[in-house]
Amino acid sequence: MKKILLLLNLMVCILLAGHAQPSLAELAEQLSTEDGHAKLQKQGLVRHLYTVTKHPGKYYIEDALKFERVGLITLMVKQNTGVSTELGKSFAMGPAGLQAIATEIESPLVASLKAAGADKGIEVLTPAEFLSSPALVDEYLDMSFEGGAAIAADEVSQALGYRAYDRLTLPGAAGGLGGIKYASYYQLGLLAQKCGLDAMIVAVVNVYPAITNSVDRKLLFYDLCFSNILVNQTPVVEGRKYPKILGGYVACMGGSYSLLSFGGLPILEFDQVGKGEILSEGFQVVPGGGLRSEVTSRPELRLQANYVEDLGKVLGAFAPHYLRATQDFIQASNQKNKLE
Repeated sequence: MKKILLLLNLMVCILLAGHAQPSLAELAEQLSTEDGHAKLQKQGLVRHLYTVTKHPGKYYIEDALKFERVGLITLMVKQNTGVSTELGKSFAMGPAGLQAIATEIESPLVASLKAAGADKGIEVLTPAEFLSSPALVDEYLDMSFEGGAAIAADEVSQALGYRAYDRLTLPGAAGGLGGIKYASYYQLGLLAQKCGLDAMIVAVVNVYPAITNSVDRKLLFYDLCFSNILVNQTPVVEGRKYPKILGGYVACMGGSYSLLSFGGLPILEFDQVGKGEILSEGFQVVPGGGLRSEVTSRPELRLQANYVEDLGKVLGAFAPHYLRATQDFIQASNQKNKLE
């Protein structure tokens, strides 16, 4: 089903390409205005999927949800391969190429999240800022999940300074039936508690590599998703059945996300992949706390065009709309559940 939806989306994008399809830079400019964002929403290209519901009493959710000190726990670039369209056959970018792209777009994304968050009373932190000890770094790096969608390791790469969590790549990935096992999802809440976070952000950029004219290669933008993982602030009470799973301090609630879909816009155009070298990174706690990553080498591509910087602008322009939608959701949810 996922591949069918991907194919349909790409076919629509091919049709749009013949009708003045915007560039990434033009898309970023449109997203930077309220009118532009609203227009994309009406077209179904921007979706803020948040459901406000009454929490069941058995979950013992007593304290208001917060979105004030938030950690960007990962920024991942995921490639969709194996689908042939009129654009041609797909191929696979190497992990070094994906990681280089994720690393290049991280800076404008974080800058925008921080600036937009500051205007709304939201402090957005990177792993370098919320992992303050070697023990926390080890916990962040060692987390693994069971359940949910399994993604091949070579299809996902993270920006330097972050850890890739392949099972969190789907929009609104959450613990529970059909998702990540609660025992695994619980780890996120434990880490958030130790780091003083009341919510976590998962950022995923989906891309699609395509070969045209049997030679030319293009890496195309598919969509961008910000997913929320909210940490419930209700203290755990021993003897209750659900607190440590759904209603305790370290319990997590996922499922809400903001999505920008505008497939078919080129990120890279090149005629062949150069040999290059694989990126590597080292995690180390530096004096005063924080995480440092070191780039040892970069992959080489025989580029014809590079729009990675423009992709970073798109992410940055979308970030304020995402934070506003999340803040509105938190407020509405707390009011419905009479937590404020």
